[in-house]
Amino acid sequence: MRKIRLKRCGRKQQARFIYNAIVHFLEL
Repeated sequence: MRKIRLKRCGRKQQARFIYNAIVHFLEL
């Protein structure tokens, strides 16, 4: 259960990081 939770958190963080990078790139 803990592993699945960690994986979900990691995936969410990665998706958020990618989204922020795309937004930053578009703003430039």
